[in-house]
Amino acid sequence: MSLVNRVKGMLRLNRAAATTTAESSSNFLIVAPEAETNCKVQILLSGKPNTLSKGNEAWLLNIYDNNHNPKMDWGTVTVDPPLNIKELDVGEKPSLLFAESGAIRLDLPIDSQLEFLSHPWSGVVTIEYGGNSVDFDLYSAVGSKKNISIADIISTCKEKDFTWSEVEQKWLESIQKTSPDVIAILNPDWRGVRSATENLVSSTLFLEDNLNELSADRFAHLVQESGVRKILFGGFPLSYELLIRKVKDLDPEIKLFAFWLSSFLQSNEDYAWQSFLAMTRLCRDGAIAKIGFAKKGMAETVAKTGVSAGFIASYVRKIPDGPSTPKPNGPHIGIWALAPIWRKNPYAMLAATAMIENATVLVVGQDLRAEEFSKYLGIDMVLQEQPIAQEKMPDALSQMHLNLYVTLSECSPMLPLESLAAGVPCLFGPNSHLFEDNSYLHSRLVVPYPDRSDVIAEMIEQALDERIKIVQEYKKYAYIYNQYCKRELCAFLK
Repeated sequence: MSLVNRVKGMLRLNRAAATTTAESSSNFLIVAPEAETNCKVQILLSGKPNTLSKGNEAWLLNIYDNNHNPKMDWGTVTVDPPLNIKELDVGEKPSLLFAESGAIRLDLPIDSQLEFLSHPWSGVVTIEYGGNSVDFDLYSAVGSKKNISIADIISTCKEKDFTWSEVEQKWLESIQKTSPDVIAILNPDWRGVRSATENLVSSTLFLEDNLNELSADRFAHLVQESGVRKILFGGFPLSYELLIRKVKDLDPEIKLFAFWLSSFLQSNEDYAWQSFLAMTRLCRDGAIAKIGFAKKGMAETVAKTGVSAGFIASYVRKIPDGPSTPKPNGPHIGIWALAPIWRKNPYAMLAATAMIENATVLVVGQDLRAEEFSKYLGIDMVLQEQPIAQEKMPDALSQMHLNLYVTLSECSPMLPLESLAAGVPCLFGPNSHLFEDNSYLHSRLVVPYPDRSDVIAEMIEQALDERIKIVQEYKKYAYIYNQYCKRELCAFLK
């Protein structure tokens, strides 16, 4: 049977759409045509999903180039059943839904990336090229995305050696030149994890949480070619399990470690729980040599299950020269978060600032309720809903007289240390090991009752009065603490 005859669904271009980004040709959808670099593939839904899957469907969310520029707008095309163009949720951009034995043929650039949804109802998709095919199991216990590179499919089907991108080649040459004892692999989008891991390990490889069987194999070969002998995985993105198993298949002697930056309280969060189970399973299987926990006390508990575990103390390398020069007037107080989640609840902190005379409050990463709450209490507040870029954070922190990060649950918060490194005291909650060995800093910065605004207000007044002394004490403390963290990491990685 010919490839054309196997097609179950055919895309038709909606010529009336003004935003059309594709052209149809016979049984193909041509995506951003570039004749000399295009290739033809067929994508079909297998009839045999993962035995754990609750269904058998596949969502092709979009098609991107290597710079993550979108190449497809599914709203500009129509399809025949069993394919469908649907929104995953109300108001979202349409996606291509495969059901039953749906299939599609695409003519698209070699640098394309296919972005699929991966969730508990996902099936297995087969991608055919040049008479060969590769299967991709899209099932995941929690919702995520899986990116599939057309270049990787071509390399696999043609049994070619991997060719590295310009960025990958530069990374490879840098690692081969410097020969670090350990590298860290981490998701660049996980801000707290990234900050903690980068301060521990200077040589890094950033990989998003969208790996598939081919991309994991590709990066495993990249790591093998680099010659590294130890790898620390910052956090544990679920798709990294594929990479870890590929790396160990290629080189059983390489030592892999995981750095877990979460707490037991997050075990009711599906992603955190599934990630924790996958990580500890890999450790029991021998793929991961040891798991380091940023939350003090977790390692001892998890070790009772037979998992090799230890404590990794987080720190910030930069040590302040002295107190920063904040913005004029005020006092200016910053309250920081990446998103409005229960662990980063700002309202006790905001209520506390209402008791501080002439305070001007910058609130970052919260929603409009924080603004409404501030108006009710008459707080002079500026709300920025979107987080500040990580590279701009030191300057933003330094402009405050005081920063607040009195959260309800943490493993080992980085923002208080980042604030102190910028020359600004920061109050935070009693949920980590930080400053347990320094009675002065602990008494001035660690709020014993994080949901009591009166206690926070008293400590704000005290920290403002002793701002210079607190930063000077931290400067002395950081030299000793940072050396301790380095020694502990070296011992952990042996």
